[in-house]
Amino acid sequence: MKKKSEKVKRACLLLLAVMLVVAFMPAGMTAQAATKPPKKFDLRTKGLVTPVKKQDPFSSCWAFGGIAAAESSVLKAKKTTYAKSKLDLSERHAAFFALHPIQKFEEKSQAGEGLRIIKTALNDEFTVGGQSIYITSLFATGAGPMLEKHFPYHGKKELTELQYLKTNKDKELAAHEKSCEEAVKEYRKVLEGGANMTYEEVEIAAEKLIPGTFPVAYKSAKEEALAMYEADLKKCSSPYDNGFTDKDDWSLPLKMFGSPTRMLYTDVTLKDGNVLPEFSIRKKGKWQKINPKGTKAVKSELKKGHAVAMSIAADQSLPGESSKGKYLNENTWAHYTHENTPTNHVVCIVGWDDNYSKKNFLAKKRPPGNGAWIVKNSWGSELSSSIVTTNKGEKLGLNKWGVKNAAGKHTGYFYVSYYDKAIEMPETMAFTTDFANKEGFFCEQYDFMPAMEYHKITSKKKMKVANIFKAEAKSKLYSVSTNTPVAGTKAKFEIYKLKKNAKNPVQGKKVRSFSKKFAYAGFHRVNLKKKLKLKKNQKYSIVVTHTYKSVKKTVYGYHIPLGPSKSTAKMAGVNFYSKGVVNKGESYIYASKKWKDWKVYKASKKFKKKIDNKMGPGAQTDNFAIKAYLIK
Repeated sequence: MKKKSEKVKRACLLLLAVMLVVAFMPAGMTAQAATKPPKKFDLRTKGLVTPVKKQDPFSSCWAFGGIAAAESSVLKAKKTTYAKSKLDLSERHAAFFALHPIQKFEEKSQAGEGLRIIKTALNDEFTVGGQSIYITSLFATGAGPMLEKHFPYHGKKELTELQYLKTNKDKELAAHEKSCEEAVKEYRKVLEGGANMTYEEVEIAAEKLIPGTFPVAYKSAKEEALAMYEADLKKCSSPYDNGFTDKDDWSLPLKMFGSPTRMLYTDVTLKDGNVLPEFSIRKKGKWQKINPKGTKAVKSELKKGHAVAMSIAADQSLPGESSKGKYLNENTWAHYTHENTPTNHVVCIVGWDDNYSKKNFLAKKRPPGNGAWIVKNSWGSELSSSIVTTNKGEKLGLNKWGVKNAAGKHTGYFYVSYYDKAIEMPETMAFTTDFANKEGFFCEQYDFMPAMEYHKITSKKKMKVANIFKAEAKSKLYSVSTNTPVAGTKAKFEIYKLKKNAKNPVQGKKVRSFSKKFAYAGFHRVNLKKKLKLKKNQKYSIVVTHTYKSVKKTVYGYHIPLGPSKSTAKMAGVNFYSKGVVNKGESYIYASKKWKDWKVYKASKKFKKKIDNKMGPGAQTDNFAIKAYLIK
C-alpha cells in the first residue's frame, strides 16, 4: 500500500534524534500581499539566504536553484536566519532521487514509475539536467528535504580532481594520449599531404589552419599527453579550479537503516509548491511584454520570505565554461536576454531593484526600461562562506564570478532585467513541521512521475477527479493535497468512507467536505480541521473538484502530468524519459455525468491521440496528484 512502513518511521525518528534540529513554525499562506511593494527588497538583508554554492562537476543547476529556494523558505518558516541556524540542505539527495524511479521495495504497485535514465555512464543522474519542479515533486511525496551533512555533495570517496589526477596518473596519461592520437588522425584526413606527415608536422599545420588548436608542437602523442597532464595538475592546484571529480561514484544507497533512503525526512514537509504566473506575456512563443501578474506574484512571495527558483538563458551553463558574452555584462554583472531563445540554467531570485539602471546592461542590447531581479547563482564566489574544506584539507568552491562586494570580492550574485525575454518557470515552496511532533506519518499516493509538461482537461459541465485508498492500519487522516492547474483555482475536497465492494469513489458515506481557494497553481496540502479516524482495511476516497475562471466563465479543470516515452526520448537525443504506472481501482474521473476508472479513460484512442500529439508516440501520464497524509 502507499505508505511509510514502521521501519521507515523508526528510521526517520532516528535521523531526527541525530540531527537535533529545532521545530519549524508553519509557513505563511500563499495569498498575494495587498500592500504595495517597496522599490527595492533583498532577502539577504533579512538573513534568509544561504551561502552561494558551486555545482561542479555536474549540470545540476536545477537542484541547486530549487534547493536555494527551499532553504530560504525553511529559514522563514523557522523564524530564524542562516547566521543562527547554518541551514544547509542536500542537493545530492534531491537530485539523485528526483531522477531515480520507484523501486519494488519502496512501492510495489508503482514500481518503475518516475523519471528514468537511459544509462550511458557513471553518474548520469547528475548530468542530464532538469527543472526545479522535479525537486518540488520529490518533496511533495513526503521525501526530504535532507541535510547536506548526511548526504554531502561529493562522491563516495570524496575525491577531488587534484586527488584523482595524482592517484590515477597512468589512466589519465593513457586517456590524453588516445585523445591526441585521434585528433591527429582526423587532421591527417583533411590536411594536404597529411598522410605522410609526422605527428609534429600535423600539429604545426593544424595550428596554422585553426589558430589555438595546438599551443605547442610535440614529437609524439606521449609528450603531448604528459604536457596536458601537467597542465591539469597545475590548474587543479588552485581552489578556483579544483573541485570534486565526476570520476568518483556519486550514487546513494537505496536503503538505509533497512528502509528506503528516498523517503527519509527531517522535521519538515512541503505544504505548498507554488507555480507562479510567468514573467512575460508571449505570442506564439515570442516575447511581447512584462506580465504584471508575474512580477506582482514574485515580489509577493519574496516578501513572505520565499526565494524564487527560475530558468534563464545563460551565456554558460557550467562554472568552468567560457562565457559567450551575448547577454551578460561582466563589468556590472547585469544579464539581459535580448532575443527569444530557450533557457538552459536554473537560478534563484532573492530580491529586486526597480531602479536598477538599464545602462548597466550590454551596450546596444539594453532593455527598454530600468529594473532587475537580484539573483543567486550556483557557480561559486570569492566569499569565505562558499569555501568547502575536504577531508584532506583542500579548499574548494571559489570562483571569480558575480557582483563584487565592498571588499572587491566576487559574491556569486548578478542582476537579471525585468524585460529579459527568456526567463520563465518561477516557483516557490512553503514548508511546515506539523508532523515533527507526531510518531511518523504515512503518505498515501499513486503519483511519482514528475511532469515535464501538462495536459489540461477542462469542461463547462461538472467534472471531478478522485483517488481511492485503503488504510492498512488504524490511523487518522491528517491532510489531503491536490495540484491546482491555474492561479485562483478553488478546490473542493470531499472525503468518503467507502463500502468494501465500492465500484467508484462515492459509493459510501461522505464524512468530510470543505473548500479552499489557492492563489497559485501547483501542489497544495491542506490539514483537516478534525482528523478522520480510520480502521484497518477501511477503504476511503478523496474527491477533488477544481473550478476557476476562463474567459470570464467558470470551468472545471485538471492538469495531467505528461512525459516522453523511452523511444521518443531516444529520437530527441535525450537520455532520460518518463514512466507512469496506473492500475485499475486507483484514480477515477467524473465526466459526462458518470464515474470512469482513470486507467480505462486514458487508454481511449481519443485521449491517447491528444497526449501523443503533445509529447510524442507513447506519451506517459500518471495518476491524479491527490495524496492522503495520515498519522497514528
